[in-house]
Amino acid sequence: MACGGSSGNSNQIAPIAAETPGEFPFAIKEPAVYQAEIVATGDGVDKRWFVARDGERWRIDLPENGEPSRTRMRLDAVYSIDHKRKIYTVAETSGETVAGLTDRFFKGNEYRKFEKVDAANGVTRYRIANKGNMGEIVVSVDDATGMVTREELVPPAGSEVPPFVYEIRGLKFALDEGILAIPAGYRQVSLAEYRLAGKKTRNE
Repeated sequence: MACGGSSGNSNQIAPIAAETPGEFPFAIKEPAVYQAEIVATGDGVDKRWFVARDGERWRIDLPENGEPSRTRMRLDAVYSIDHKRKIYTVAETSGETVAGLTDRFFKGNEYRKFEKVDAANGVTRYRIANKGNMGEIVVSVDDATGMVTREELVPPAGSEVPPFVYEIRGLKFALDEGILAIPAGYRQVSLAEYRLAGKKTRNE
């Protein structure tokens, strides 16, 4: 899944946010260094993204058939990478981060009432009341790291809305070698050429 580099050495988990000491039974701050696969499933949906972060540098892979198809990566600038055509370009950006994919794992400040469900195999589960008549949320916390690794949205009984699950898989607090770098042999092109290549890909 990886192509490119930095390697954080820290295996420390992110501390629970200082402004809410002891309030949450899990970490609510995104780790400064980590990599993982984000998986969303439910109602026929199965979406997967690979994410990596080292401070202000980050990477998001959009896979196709189990392999990276396109990557968005922030290094000295934000780059868009087309793995099929082995090209990349400096992307248009407005301060984007990986937070759009990872926010729901680090927003414990939206929760206030917890009920412990069970604990087994190094994982503790908590039930949280959802807002309004939206059922409940069950979060799974990895006991070793304090991280939420799974969040299941459970609709109310009788609801036609299916359950939805968000998971962090393969979580590591150090980066694989070469994960945050443009892959060797890729050609830099203009933004216009990159967009044209993307249109050709969609039409193939």
